[in-house]
Amino acid sequence: MVKKCMFVYTKYPNRFLMLSSLLLSAIITIACSADVEQDIGYTLVKGQFITEVSEGEASDNSGIRLVVLDSRTGSATDTLFSAQTDVDGNFEAVAKIPEKGTYPILISRNDRVLHITNLVFAAKDTITITGTLPALDRTFRAASRENTAMETYDRIQRLYSRVATLAYGGRVQQDSIPILMNQWSDIFWSIQDQHASTYASELAAIDAIEILDGWNSEAMLQRIESLNDSEIFLPVKLIYGSQLKAQSDGIDAGIRYLDNLGRVYSDDDQRISISMRKIELLVEFDENERAIRELETIKRQYRSDENFVAWAESVSYEIQNLLPGREMPAFEIALNGDETISNESLSGSYYMLEIVLLADVNYQTVYPSLLEVFQSIADNNVRFISIPLDNNQITVEAFFEERTKRWTFANAGVFDDSGILTTLRIEQVPTRYLVGPDGVIINRYFTQEINVLRNDINRITQN
Repeated sequence: MVKKCMFVYTKYPNRFLMLSSLLLSAIITIACSADVEQDIGYTLVKGQFITEVSEGEASDNSGIRLVVLDSRTGSATDTLFSAQTDVDGNFEAVAKIPEKGTYPILISRNDRVLHITNLVFAAKDTITITGTLPALDRTFRAASRENTAMETYDRIQRLYSRVATLAYGGRVQQDSIPILMNQWSDIFWSIQDQHASTYASELAAIDAIEILDGWNSEAMLQRIESLNDSEIFLPVKLIYGSQLKAQSDGIDAGIRYLDNLGRVYSDDDQRISISMRKIELLVEFDENERAIRELETIKRQYRSDENFVAWAESVSYEIQNLLPGREMPAFEIALNGDETISNESLSGSYYMLEIVLLADVNYQTVYPSLLEVFQSIADNNVRFISIPLDNNQITVEAFFEERTKRWTFANAGVFDDSGILTTLRIEQVPTRYLVGPDGVIINRYFTQEINVLRNDINRITQN
């Protein structure tokens, strides 16, 4: 089971971000909730809680309850471990762990929660827990091989977070960033030597690879190829490994890399994930028709898997209708009481259609930059149209109380009747489409960052 469910990949080109998010979502669903047989591991959990009392009073440390929740199900009723202290505050029990990883532990007394934290549980590990009431938040300690390793990992993570904030915030010279990232990658990678085979060392290995993204592809690939066949490494191999192989040796090499993964990770859920990544990789390298053929083949192969079929149908629609180079799907939107637009009415001119949320602080922040892009267009030969997803017209009007309005904004709520969210598969805002006079999509954009849009529009105006 893949445990690093926080793995997020953000380096795909904008034009493929929606497709990538669909794949990542499906991989995470498979990785975090697949119903497969697991070897049960046993972790011994023991320790003592002491209750502070005034001098001369008898100390009763009984009734302190510890519960480890099954974080895979998210249900408070699914527990992996439960124990209660005796009068001396001692407890000891065995936790049955379906897989190595981090689980929430809840400590309570008389139905009152005293402390909640996360601990690493792994087979054949022993966790010794101590603490003093009532200051349990300050005195709680958990000692074990796995949790000591996690403390090291967390400390390095915090330090790296500060450094990365400075580096990417402009406080470090640009040509020094690759050196810095290589150094920090080495630091994370070294946790495998310090705390071999621990859960923390596996997470650190993934971080060591992700840190190098965009800075050192050769080292990334070397480290990916040195990983063992643990299922926790499947996402990083799927996303980064296949892309790096395709970039260095061509798309066929990337596909062969994924086929080889299929021989190692061979259960149905893993193979579905690999097949999904294969489709995405083909699209990323503009092999759209090949992707469609491959998609139809694997859709027949996994036709009994409802989740995969739904994903395949959605991706098939995107490939055939929403990627750059495809003709914009038919739509019709009543912007207000006086004007209705459609793909037909906009034919013959360039236009940028964006689906936004005006109440979003991030959009409010980038709006001046978007306004600059619009004002830079010679003779306004690219029409801008914005469709707010805000339900209240007051929100739309309030947005322009202190802002200049230079292009068409639809009234609140018009998206409900237009079906535009379904037609354009809007799953995140903002989503923008830049379309040419022939009705063909030039590009689409999924983030607040508008430099790519600016560059595309500059090319239009220059030509």
